[in-house]
Amino acid sequence: GAGEGSYSPLLLGLPGMEFLVESDIGWSSGRAPKIDPRQLFFCSSLTHVPLPNQKFDLILCTEVLEHIQEHEQALDEIARLLIPGGWLLITVPTPPAVPDPNHVREGYRRAELAALLSQRGFQIVDSRFCMHFFFRFLLKNWSRPPWCPRILIRSLAYLDRLLPIGPPMDLMLLGRITAPNKGAKTISVPEKSLA
Repeated sequence: GAGEGSYSPLLLGLPGMEFLVESDIGWSSGRAPKIDPRQLFFCSSLTHVPLPNQKFDLILCTEVLEHIQEHEQALDEIARLLIPGGWLLITVPTPPAVPDPNHVREGYRRAELAALLSQRGFQIVDSRFCMHFFFRFLLKNWSRPPWCPRILIRSLAYLDRLLPIGPPMDLMLLGRITAPNKGAKTISVPEKSLA
């Protein structure tokens, strides 16, 4: 779910980054702008990723899983794509989630998502909750101001971290794949198909 490419600059800045492979199902009508020659783009669903097994060191999956009816199949695909010892950073909303007609589920509780990942060979290394009262307030009132300065967003993020009031809006899990997913299908895809 690379979307508009908001995380691309951050990921491209990671030490040792050789290639950044970005995908989004919404790219059938366009894609994020290419800002670096190391970027590769394609359009696919997270339930059927046309890439070879065990090719990635890190997968970032942010705010995608709650949109997918076959979420277990999507997690199987993520596990299939990671090399042994590879990392997954995933974010999802937590119930009660901000209403979104595109969500097929309201979100995940930590224990539920951790269990889904553990079933696929992931060890949960860290988990964090984020975006509490102040970010919920911002989202609820987002359409009212004609613009929202970056300093306001950063200030609300700082306040949320300092004073985590109310239920969190999002859950972030960092997991490392320790065992191959025995139920994962094997896919052969020619290397040329990534270009």
